[in-house]
Amino acid sequence: MAQANRDLNLIPTLVLILFAGLGAAGVGVLVTRKPSPANPTQQSATRPTPTKSLPAKSAEETSQKQGTFTFEPPPEIPQQASVCSGATLVFDDEGASSSDSNIFIALDPPNAQAVGATGNIRAWVSDEAGGRIPSSVTADSSGTITKHSDPIIDKDSHGYPWEPAIYVTLLTPQNQNGPFPGDKENGGTPRFLTAVKGKATTSKSTGWLNVPTHDDPLLYRIGNRRGDGQHVAEFIWNVASLGLSPGNYRVQVSLHDGDSHLAVECTTIIVQ
Repeated sequence: MAQANRDLNLIPTLVLILFAGLGAAGVGVLVTRKPSPANPTQQSATRPTPTKSLPAKSAEETSQKQGTFTFEPPPEIPQQASVCSGATLVFDDEGASSSDSNIFIALDPPNAQAVGATGNIRAWVSDEAGGRIPSSVTADSSGTITKHSDPIIDKDSHGYPWEPAIYVTLLTPQNQNGPFPGDKENGGTPRFLTAVKGKATTSKSTGWLNVPTHDDPLLYRIGNRRGDGQHVAEFIWNVASLGLSPGNYRVQVSLHDGDSHLAVECTTIIVQ
């Protein structure tokens, strides 16, 4: 037993001698290290770049970088003011400032009055040469218009059609004080006659159309207007033919006398 214990005690000594012998023979523990790169620039490229605090960008710069832009809507083209008001007629070539010389003497219905869906809008002109209907327009013996003119061709120097016309704007809370998009100056569409009565002519000194006598304009006279002569023409638009639904409308009326003078008047009507 003593011999066995002595042999066990010799084991650490033998292991130490063996380890030392291996070292003397060139055999040992291999410790690996990451090899240095041959090119020093590669080493610098792999090194992390130090972070530097940059100033915060504005919201505008950020939105531009991300490609988000705010586009303003195109500017609205302002509409022109009306050529007529309750006091002045810009286009009354016969004389807008005198109650005696206005050729446009009466309008039915009167301003802000009602007209039925089957009623009429009527305008009267008084002049020594009556009222004008261009030769391109034809009417039967009852005064009903059977052929209308071409407003692109048959127009005066102001751009208004020779044929009596009305321009209509449906009034809303947004436009009740103007400008009125249906007016002629704002690109409105002319609505032509339903019928004509009285002393109407295609041009001065060519004779009167064969149509019924005009109705009395006295009840619908504008102020104290009397016109320049005894010859009166009545122009009529049937509401049903205009396709107007019930509501409040601004109506601009243009017409000419037999001497080819232009007059424009404006009113409001209530279609029931």
